[in-house]
Amino acid sequence: EAKMAELGVLKNPSYKVAMLVDDGAMITVQDQEGHVVRCKPLGVLWGKFPQFSAKNSVIFDDVRHNFLMAPKSGLKIKAFRKAHKNRATDRELLKLARYLMLIADKDFTSLNHDRWERYCEKHGVTFDDLLVNDS
Repeated sequence: EAKMAELGVLKNPSYKVAMLVDDGAMITVQDQEGHVVRCKPLGVLWGKFPQFSAKNSVIFDDVRHNFLMAPKSGLKIKAFRKAHKNRATDRELLKLARYLMLIADKDFTSLNHDRWERYCEKHGVTFDDLLVNDS
């Protein structure tokens, strides 16, 4: 939650964040290689809030195993590091906003979020206007 607040996402009317799941809500599972990892339990949230499901939920995280329990609902993003230094040039959330607007009326289970940038390009969405001139 602190990261999202720091980025200004929570108070920005352009974003409609339904819920945040921090590490306090994570569960421990064993992955396919036998490693014990912690992940975010989307299925539990879907059971508790029936208006949400795999068809209309996507989880952004910079750690892929965080959506191990619902891999098709996960979208791996670039880690946001050194916020004080990179805030003015980071455009990942702006790009993701365009992707979400593009897929808003789709069944998310039919999408491959791993290729979200390609999907945008295929549908005529570019990010050129988001480039920052550092000079």
